[in-house]
Amino acid sequence: MIKSTLVDTDILIHFLRGRREAKNFLSLLLDQSRILCSAITVAEIFAGIRPGEEERTRALIDNLEVLDVSREIAEKAGHYRRTIRSQSIELDDCLIAATALIHRSVLATGNGKHYPMRDIEIRVVACGSRRQSLQVKERLDAIYGKEESALGPGLGKLQARSLPPEE
Repeated sequence: MIKSTLVDTDILIHFLRGRREAKNFLSLLLDQSRILCSAITVAEIFAGIRPGEEERTRALIDNLEVLDVSREIAEKAGHYRRTIRSQSIELDDCLIAATALIHRSVLATGNGKHYPMRDIEIRVVACGSRRQSLQVKERLDAIYGKEESALGPGLGKLQARSLPPEE
């Protein structure tokens, strides 16, 4: 069974803005995981969309499985917000974390500090780290060959992939 990965808002924004590290990370996920995002992430992305980004943003989101906020997710998010002793924890992050938990997904984020929850699996993706970028490039070279990975995997690969049906 393929593991699901719920991608946080920051990674998708970095992808849309052309950050190679985010493109490489999402490309690596294509064969390893179902790529999901929360409806909260969609709202956050559209709240900060820049002029001229709408078409590309819709194309990306259309190729992700977007998960709605259910009552179960809302209750768990409320529990996180009420019980986690941090002034900086935001309700939107609690909703995203609860979505990952309820859907048994890994939460991929560039902001690990936003997710102090201990009952979810978190994968921190350093979209600005040169060292990680080189490690990801080496893995892409090994998977796709140097010529293809040098082209910079991106939106085209996501558009070409069809998500597996829900179980």
